[in-house]
Amino acid sequence: MFRKSKTDAQEKRSALPELTEHVFPDEKDLIMETNNLSVKEAEREDKTTNTVVASGVRFDGNICSSGMIYIYGTIVGNVESENGIVKVMRSGQVEGNIICRELIVDGLVKGECCCSAIDVYENGRIDGNIRYAHLSIKKGGVFCGQAQVESKLIKQDEPKIIEMKKDVLPIAN
Repeated sequence: MFRKSKTDAQEKRSALPELTEHVFPDEKDLIMETNNLSVKEAEREDKTTNTVVASGVRFDGNICSSGMIYIYGTIVGNVESENGIVKVMRSGQVEGNIICRELIVDGLVKGECCCSAIDVYENGRIDGNIRYAHLSIKKGGVFCGQAQVESKLIKQDEPKIIEMKKDVLPIAN
């Protein structure tokens, strides 16, 4: 009932592409097309702020990024993302220094870390010195090294108020 067979002529027609009349675009269409492309490129640039080092990859060198960095493989070098987040995943390893806003370690880090917030997950291990404002080590996480709390890494949203001293006249003898 539902299995209708096509005739040979119908099969040949469906296999051939349809011929359409080619119309050249006018200037207004080209400008609109160019604007749409620039909007798409801007959207694409917003989405490409993540850096990923895949599992099985060994990267020798330094990485500097403004966005998030996901590390599944091995990096031998420094990692810097001052306003971003660095995530060392379970299979990830970093042999170098890390500077970022937030560091999440579920793999292995050998080196110094300077971050506002450091989270060491269950499978995470940091071997080296750390400077931080906020530190969290979950049960099973390991930290070997020296830790230093940095108050200047803490973001202060409230303004500082400085009082002016009143003029004090010296006492005459």
